[in-house]
Amino acid sequence: MKVNFALLLVASGYVASHAGMQYPQDPVGHEWRRTSLDSRSPCPGLNILANHGYLPRDGRNINKTILSQAATEAYGFPPHFNDGVVDGILKAHLQTTGTNDTFHLGDLSLPASHNVCEFDGSLSRGDTFFGDASHFDIGVWYRTGSRLGLYDLNYDHKHVFHSGGSSNGTAGNGSTANPGPTAYVSVETATLAQAARYREAMAANKDFTVGVVNGSIGTSAFYLYTMWDDAAQAAPKSWVRSFFEEERIPYKYGFPSPGAPKRGDHMRELSQQIYDITMGV
Repeated sequence: MKVNFALLLVASGYVASHAGMQYPQDPVGHEWRRTSLDSRSPCPGLNILANHGYLPRDGRNINKTILSQAATEAYGFPPHFNDGVVDGILKAHLQTTGTNDTFHLGDLSLPASHNVCEFDGSLSRGDTFFGDASHFDIGVWYRTGSRLGLYDLNYDHKHVFHSGGSSNGTAGNGSTANPGPTAYVSVETATLAQAARYREAMAANKDFTVGVVNGSIGTSAFYLYTMWDDAAQAAPKSWVRSFFEEERIPYKYGFPSPGAPKRGDHMRELSQQIYDITMGV
């Protein structure tokens, strides 16, 4: 695939220009910040919770209760929604905390975490075969973002949601804020982007693990579930970019403080939709 370097600069500039900034929309006590000494994982969703202080900001000594409370408070997940994730980490003995019930986010970057917490064909990371599978890879993500339509020239992420807006695609004054399909990532678009990334990684990585199909489906279902706008029945592009490129909750783009917990079966429904579309690709 030929890389459009102008758009690649847009993507990398977005990350650089927002790094270290604090937005007034961040809830008090949950302002975004991180340092180079913090423990972080290959999972943007977990890193975000630590960046905003819902998890310990240093990313260390996390247990099942701490993660459950953090995900419920920040994302509106049902209580204990992520218990299976913690069980998998502990069952694989990835933790380096010296206890049987806690882990550091950085433990998910250990080689033993491959196909447990980190998978080939990541939407925003490289494969273990090529070295670093833990940190954000701008090249991998640029291709994913392009497939998702995040860098369409007729789409301006700054104007999809405004301060005081809601999660239903309207600005704070009640006027429509850039409505229409160009403002959102649909399940179908997410699935096609994921399938393309899967094929790309499989062709390049001779050690590609077939089991990653489930990992990729779960990854796409997870970010859609986390960034979902019920009214639009899709995920706003500005929210998706913030999630992956900044590892930041997109409060400034109208991401709402959770009310009632999300439906746990919605994640399963998204996974099934993605699977069905994938099988037809």
